Amino acid sequence: MGKITRPLRLIYGMPAILLMLGGCTGESAGDTSNTGSGGPAYAFQTRVISPDLSMITDYIKFTDSLGSEAKIDESKTIEVMSTGSIAYDSSAPGEFFLEENGSGQVVKYTFGPDGRAVEAGRISFAGYGVTTLESSAFFAVSSTKAYLFDGTTFQFFAWDPSTMTILSNADVSKLFNNMENGKSYFINRERHLKWMGKKLVSTYWYRDPSLATSVSRSGVLVIDTETDTLTVVEHPTCGGFWNSMIGPDGYLYVASSNLQAAFYFTGVGTASCFVRFDPVMGAFDTTYNVDISTLVGKPAGAIVASTGKSAYVWGLNEALIPDGASKDVPAQVIASQAFEAYRIDDVTNPTTATLVDMLPTSYPIFVSSLDERVYFSNAEVKGSGHQTTLMDATTDPPTAGLVTEGIIFAVIHVQ
Repeated sequence: MGKITRPLRLIYGMPAILLMLGGCTGESAGDTSNTGSGGPAYAFQTRVISPDLSMITDYIKFTDSLGSEAKIDESKTIEVMSTGSIAYDSSAPGEFFLEENGSGQVVKYTFGPDGRAVEAGRISFAGYGVTTLESSAFFAVSSTKAYLFDGTTFQFFAWDPSTMTILSNADVSKLFNNMENGKSYFINRERHLKWMGKKLVSTYWYRDPSLATSVSRSGVLVIDTETDTLTVVEHPTCGGFWNSMIGPDGYLYVASSNLQAAFYFTGVGTASCFVRFDPVMGAFDTTYNVDISTLVGKPAGAIVASTGKSAYVWGLNEALIPDGASKDVPAQVIASQAFEAYRIDDVTNPTTATLVDMLPTSYPIFVSSLDERVYFSNAEVKGSGHQTTLMDATTDPPTAGLVTEGIIFAVIHVQ
C-alpha cells in the first residue's frame, strides 16, 4: 500500500491528531486480556511521521492486551489510506467502524476466521453534502442506532448500523458560533463521548486550520438518546475545551487542552480554563472556574481522570522546548516534548498540583476509557521519530503499558 504524503503544515495542523479521543467502558476492572474469539481484543490507531517530516502514515493495529506485556500482531495491521480517518468501537463485539475522511463514509469492519479485519459494509452521507469527516463525532448506542455529527457541514445524523442506513438528519448550524473577525473556524471535539444519564456529552472547540490562533469560547455537545437530538451549551470566555471527566459529584469537569496552553504561551490565546458543567441544569456552574495555569505554576491544560476525585493535568516547562523549535509558533511548542504531568487530588476543590515522576510528553493528550480504566498517550521523541507509551491513569503514578512506534491517538474495544 502507498503512503499518504502531507506537507509540514499538516503535520502540525494534523486533523487526525486533533480529532481523536475515544473508547468505551468494558466489564473488567483489572483483566485486559482477550476473553472473546474470532479476533483480537483491542484496536488502536497510531500515526508515524517520517524523519524528514515529509510523510505521515496512519495505522490501525491490534493487540490482546494493553499492559506492558502487550504484543502487537503486525500481520493484522491496517494502513489507513486517508489521513484523519478515525476508528470507533461498536456496541456489538467482533466489529468496529472507521470514519473514512477522504470519502465521507463510515465503514463497518468485522473479523474473518483468521482474525483479520474485513470490510462488512459502508454508509455514505454524500447525499447530504458530507464528503469528508475531518471534524465529526460518532457514537454507536446500540446495534440499530448510532449518531454522527459533522462539524464541517454542521449536520447531525441518526443512523442504523445493522442496515447501514440513515434514520434522520438535522441542520444544527445555528447552534454554533464559529465565525470570528470574518474567519470561519472548524469544530474539533473530544472523541470520547460520555454517558450522563440518558444523554451523551462531549466537549468541543473552534479550531483554526493553520493552528495559528484560537477562539476564546468553546462548549459541550449534548445528545439526547431518547429524542435523537443534539443541543449545544457554549462557554463564552473559555477556549480550547478538550478533555473532560465525570466527577464523583455528578458534574462534568472540563479543561482546555495543552494545545491551548501552547496558544497562551505564544501570546495568541487566552489562558486555559478548568470549569464544570451541570448536566441536570444543562449549564456551566458559574461559581467554579479554576485558573489551572496558576494552580500548576506554568501554562497548563488537559485533564485525565484518575481515581475518586483525583486527576492529572499537564504544564508546559519552557526549559524543555528544544533549541530548534520556535517559541512563537503554537504548533512547534505543542510538538515539543515539554509537557509535564501534575496530579490534582480533588477536582471538586483543587488547591494544589503535584509534579508527577513521569517522562514529559508532546502533542495533545489523547484519552481512552476501557475496562473501568482510563488510559492516555504519552508521546516522546525517539531518535528521528516518535514512540508512545499507553499509560494507565487509574494508578498513582500512572502505570506504563503498551509501547509502539508513532503517536497513539485512539484505543477501542473490538471484542
